[in-house]
Amino acid sequence: EWSPLLDSVSVDPDRPSRSVWVMTVPRALKVPARLLGYTTTLSWQAELAAPRPPLMTWTSVLDEQGKLEGIPNAGFVPSGAIEVVESRPGVAAMTLTLRYALPDPAAGWQVALIQSAPVQFVLSSRIEAGLRRFSRAMRREWEEEQAAHRAADRASGRHEEAGVHSEDGHTEGRQPST
Repeated sequence: EWSPLLDSVSVDPDRPSRSVWVMTVPRALKVPARLLGYTTTLSWQAELAAPRPPLMTWTSVLDEQGKLEGIPNAGFVPSGAIEVVESRPGVAAMTLTLRYALPDPAAGWQVALIQSAPVQFVLSSRIEAGLRRFSRAMRREWEEEQAAHRAADRASGRHEEAGVHSEDGHTEGRQPST
C-alpha cells in the first residue's frame, strides 16, 4: 500500500525472520535493467535480524556462490535498518538506512550507474514518496486507534483530556487516563 514498487513481501511461516520480496523495476529504469540482464520483476530473500521496533535490521540472503539469492547478477548486496524513536506520545521519528554493498573491487560501470543522476533521482524520489505514504498510513492508523479509545471512554463515562499537538501543528487526541 505504501510502496508501489513492492509487489509483495511474504514471510516464511516456518521461519518468520526470512522473507521474500518481489519488486517491479520502475518504468524509468526498465531499459537500463534489460540492458544489464535483469527482468522487469525482481525477487530476493532477506533475513531479519532485529525483528521489531524500535530497531529492525535486515540483510539479503546470499546463495552458495556469494551472490544475491533471486538476483544473482545484481552485482550488489542490499541491507538496511529502520529505527523508530518516540519523541512524545503519538509522535515518532523514523530513520531508514539502506546499504548496497558492491563487490570489492567494484566494476567502474557499477559505480557509475549507481551514482548517475537518473538512477539517484528515481531511487530517492521513490523512497521519499514511499516514506510519505507510510507516514500517512501510520497517522491514519493512529487516528483510528485514538477514535476507538475516545469512543470506548465515552461509552464507559470517562472524559477526554486535552489534545496534543504533532510536529506539523495538527491537534490530535490523546488516550485518556483512567
